[in-house]
Amino acid sequence: DTDTAVFLIDPRTGLPWGRCWLTAGVDEHTSNVLGYSLSERPRSSESAFEAVVHGIYPKDPSSPDFALCRGKWEWYGQHGIVNLDNASYNATLQLQASILEFDAEIGFARPHHPTDKADIEHFNHRVKLEFIQDLPGWVGPKEDRELLNVGLGSAAMSLDEFRQRLVAWIVDEYANKPCGKHGKTPREAWREQFQDTEPLLPRRRPSQELMGTIFQKLTFRDSGGLLRMELRYQSHQLEELRRRLGARAEVWIRYRPSNLSYLYVLDPLSKNYLKVPCIEDIRYVQGLTNYQQSLILKKARLMKLRSPGLVQMYEARQALVADTKELMKSKKLRQRKLGYQVHKSGLDVPPDERSELVDAPAPKSFVMETMVTAVEDMVADMDEFVFEMDEDMEVE
Repeated sequence: DTDTAVFLIDPRTGLPWGRCWLTAGVDEHTSNVLGYSLSERPRSSESAFEAVVHGIYPKDPSSPDFALCRGKWEWYGQHGIVNLDNASYNATLQLQASILEFDAEIGFARPHHPTDKADIEHFNHRVKLEFIQDLPGWVGPKEDRELLNVGLGSAAMSLDEFRQRLVAWIVDEYANKPCGKHGKTPREAWREQFQDTEPLLPRRRPSQELMGTIFQKLTFRDSGGLLRMELRYQSHQLEELRRRLGARAEVWIRYRPSNLSYLYVLDPLSKNYLKVPCIEDIRYVQGLTNYQQSLILKKARLMKLRSPGLVQMYEARQALVADTKELMKSKKLRQRKLGYQVHKSGLDVPPDERSELVDAPAPKSFVMETMVTAVEDMVADMDEFVFEMDEDMEVE
C-alpha cells in the first residue's frame, strides 16, 4: 500500500476519517488499475482483498465516485493470478482462501526484487509524482521532484473529494499516458486486448461478510448483551446464547473496523456466527468507524467525562467535530512521528483454537516521521493519550 500523506475527514459526520493509505491492483499486461481500496490503517490484508474484489466487477458510472471523470473506467474482470507483495499481512490463510474462492491463483513477489511487481511500483511512483502534488493544500516544491516528501502530509480534505479526485486522475490522466509498454497507453492496450470480447467474470460470487473483520474476546454484561467501545449490542439470539453459556461467559466476537453497526458473535457450540446489532441511537452509530469511536472516547476523557454514556459521547463527538472544522482552516505544518499498530484480520477459528500450522503472524507496530497538518497533529496527540479504562471498555 501507499501512504498518500493526505488526512481525510468524513463528510457525513464531520469526524476525522484518518490518514489515507491507498492499495491498488494493476493488470500486468495493460498496466490499467483494475481496482483499489482506501484505508486509515496501513499494511492490512482486508485492504488487499478489497482491492482485488473491486477489480473483478464492472464499475457503476452513475456512482458519485465518478462525478469528476470525463472518461469511463473500462477495466475489470476475472483475475488469472493475483500477485501479492510478500508481506506477513498478505500471507494470512483467510486472505488466500478468500481470493481462491474467486477461482484465481495466488503468487507472491520475491523480497527485494522490484521487477516482480514493476507495474504496481510504477503506478505508486506516478501517484506520488502526479496525483498527490496537485491536491489542494499541497505545498511541496513542484519544480524539484527529489524534494517531494517536503510536501507530503500537507493536504487535508473530505473522503468523498479525495476519492473523486483519485478516480478522475486514474481514468483521465493515468490511463491516457503511455507507460513504456510498446508506446501504448493503458487504455489503448486494454481496448486492443478486448476489442472482440468482454472480460470474463467469476462463475460465482462467494459470501465474504466476515472478511476484514478482527477477533476480540468479550464477556457478557450483568444486564445482558455485550459492550464494546462503550456501545451496547443485543439481540434475542444473543440472549439465548448467554442463557446456554452462562451469565458471565466469555465469547469470541468479530468486528469490522469500518462499521460498528454490528458484531459477529461466535456460537462455540454450533460454530456459527450471530450477527448482533448495536442498540444505540442509529443516528449516532450509523457510518461510525472503530477509529472514530476511539477518538470520541479519548476526547470524552480529555473533557473529564468519565464512563461516558450516549449523552456524554454525543457531547464529545460534537466537540471533536468542532475542533476538526476549526483546524481544517489552519495552514500550519509540523514534523512528527506517527505510530501504527498493524491489526490482523480474523481467521476462520478463534485464536485459542488455531492449529500450530496456521500461518497467522502476530501484528507488528511501526513508526514513521513525516509532515502533518494541524488537524492530523491534533488527532495524533489524542491517539497518544493513555488512560486507565473502565471494565469492559477498550480504546484502540
